[in-house]
Amino acid sequence: MPAKRTPPTRQATTKPAPSPSRSRGAALPAGKQLAEYRRKRDFSVTGEPKGGDKKSAGSKLAFVVQKHAARNLHFDLRLEQVSEDASRRRFILSPAHCGGKRAQLLLNGRAQFPLAARLQRGEKVTLGEVFAFVSGLYFRGKLTYATRFSPEGESQVLVITTNRGLLPANTPVTLPDLVAFGSVDIEVDDERYRRPLERDLLLLAGADQLDVVLLGSVATNRYADILMAALRERLLFPVDFVGRGDMSRGALLLRATRDGVELPYRIVAGSVRRGARAPRINSP
Repeated sequence: MPAKRTPPTRQATTKPAPSPSRSRGAALPAGKQLAEYRRKRDFSVTGEPKGGDKKSAGSKLAFVVQKHAARNLHFDLRLEQVSEDASRRRFILSPAHCGGKRAQLLLNGRAQFPLAARLQRGEKVTLGEVFAFVSGLYFRGKLTYATRFSPEGESQVLVITTNRGLLPANTPVTLPDLVAFGSVDIEVDDERYRRPLERDLLLLAGADQLDVVLLGSVATNRYADILMAALRERLLFPVDFVGRGDMSRGALLLRATRDGVELPYRIVAGSVRRGARAPRINSP
């Protein structure tokens, strides 16, 4: 009877443990996490905050849930820092269209209504007055709201123009100014519009710890993207603007002014800028 063969004994082998620096999912030391975050991002392309900024006095922290309707629906939770100190806030108003019929009414030398007559006589008329007439409810709501919640009224409310960058809402304007405003379209590739705006935004960005609230559409790139490139996470917008048209935004702002309650703001960078139609607000 043949002898029973004994199978060879396998020697156990021990794999070397991976080094902590190469372990999958290993957390970086706390001091290196922010550096690694910055290394992986190009902040000149995207609007994420760089981190490491000192928390300003009078600011608040709020948790925000953002819905991403991408290929796979998912939600992000983040902590936002927004200043509650009105003295650290500046409003920027989107412009009125000065090439339309209402602007032509002001330019008509035979017009006799009060605003046109004042312009014809060369009396002082402010940019805010002219744009409120040209645009109607929407700009009137923006100007009324911004004036109400600015610490120094119209002098701190800035208005985007087509060819002169940012101007205070109480800037005197003339008929030739109105003609010049109407001769330039708001297009990001038009240097007559973009360069003066970028110039003034650089000065505004140099103001330490100043938050800027855009009262205008954030769904288009005509001004929101230019402002965000200069101001980054300091550019805010009323979150209730999402899903509303111009008339609805104007009514919303007038209602908030009447009630004396400032709207909640959100950082433009990384926020959802388009949404479903919001409930209608009746004009005041």
